[in-house]
Amino acid sequence: MKDSNHHEPLRKNLTGKDPVRKEGVTKRIKDYFWNHPKSNAKACCRSLKIDYNKYKQMCYNWKSKTNAILAGKVQGRVHKVPSHRLEWRTEKPLGVGYVQSLLIEALRRTPGRDDPKPFDEWYMIPNRNRQLQFTNDFVSIRVFIRSGTCRIIPRAPMDFNALKIHVENAFFKAGLDLRKCEEVSKGLEPHDRHRIFRIGPVTPFKIDFYKKSLGLTLKADGSHPLHIEGIEGWPSWIKPIIKANIDLATAVGKLGPVIADFKVSLKEHLQLVRTLSQESEQRNEATLKLINTLTKAVERLPGPGFKSRPRKRRQKRGKRHRSKRRKRH
Repeated sequence: MKDSNHHEPLRKNLTGKDPVRKEGVTKRIKDYFWNHPKSNAKACCRSLKIDYNKYKQMCYNWKSKTNAILAGKVQGRVHKVPSHRLEWRTEKPLGVGYVQSLLIEALRRTPGRDDPKPFDEWYMIPNRNRQLQFTNDFVSIRVFIRSGTCRIIPRAPMDFNALKIHVENAFFKAGLDLRKCEEVSKGLEPHDRHRIFRIGPVTPFKIDFYKKSLGLTLKADGSHPLHIEGIEGWPSWIKPIIKANIDLATAVGKLGPVIADFKVSLKEHLQLVRTLSQESEQRNEATLKLINTLTKAVERLPGPGFKSRPRKRRQKRGKRHRSKRRKRH
């Protein structure tokens, strides 16, 4: 007798030895590339803790599909405008001491063009300019040796405080002390963001007419053959205004103790004025009393026709009379 299940179609055993497949690895990879479309297969497998060799093809497929959706190649759906991650830079180029410390650490790892690149460590990029690179799951940092320019790109959504912590950790791994790491993170400021707009085949061009007034540059350089690229940067008038506000806040902060001392001095001055006013009122009252007394005294004086009687002169008593008086006593 033949087995009754002989003609049933074969089904995949989803409860096999692979524990990742039980949790829906396809959905997790799809969600990852939807949230991080600029990431790669290695970063995806590392973040999801899955085997790269086994799931790299699935990662490639879903990344390609996600980029196609975000680029507007799928009809019948409203899509957001794709954009590159926001690039941060330090306010001033890194000093020579900072670059030398990074260079000493990066020279320990100099991979070739086709070699796997170090992760969570500083290394020297195998290109013509020989920049210094640091990459982990959170940030990607590139430092130019000659100019000291430092370019920082977050690799995951995070707020400014979290970005400062990850940047400090990266520079701390290069041998810088905590004070220097904090100086680098304090000078971080957003530099620019690139957005692309699909319009079809376009001839390369560049329009920077609005760069100073609006911080906007439009170009098509062949990196996106079917798109116009918009670069959103800082208008030339923003930084002076921000600096003026910071200087004003600093000046007001310094004036705080001075204003407090002036307030105390003003209170003491007002108290002294009140005391002087009270003393002046008392003097006025005393002066009025004296004037009244003098007026009454003048009124009691006799008139001009009055003749005073001569006073009788008392006779001096002799020595004999004095001696008698002493004997009586």
